[in-house]
Amino acid sequence: MPFKPKTLNVLKFLGQLSCLITGCFLVHFATAQDNIVSFNIQPNRCVLAQNEPVCQFSARFAWQANQVIQQVCLWQSTELIKCWSQLSGGEIKPELNLQQTTPFYLTLSNTFNPDLIIAEQSIQILNQQTGEYRRRLHSQWSLF
Repeated sequence: MPFKPKTLNVLKFLGQLSCLITGCFLVHFATAQDNIVSFNIQPNRCVLAQNEPVCQFSARFAWQANQVIQQVCLWQSTELIKCWSQLSGGEIKPELNLQQTTPFYLTLSNTFNPDLIIAEQSIQILNQQTGEYRRRLHSQWSLF
């Protein structure tokens, strides 16, 4: 009778145990992430003309959750813009004056705390290039 090492049974047991432990972590992670929040900014870019120092425009900020949230606040960097209470979604259309790419955050508090950020989007500020600095798309010469 050939010798069967018991290590295979031990490895099988450890594999089952690790699946059980991993499954427990996945269930815990899934329950912690039940409230899914989408956050959208339109437009999310502004192009500065040649001599303009500031981008002035109206933007639409919208968020939606799959369940009611006690409090959600919108921040421009660390400056509070608006808070909503006991809602599952919200929208605001503020006038903005931006000089550089700026982050916007949704948090679960009316005092800014990076640990309570639930969503983040940025508005990108782009500079318009003049013709003399633009890269040529085609070479100046051709064989044909």
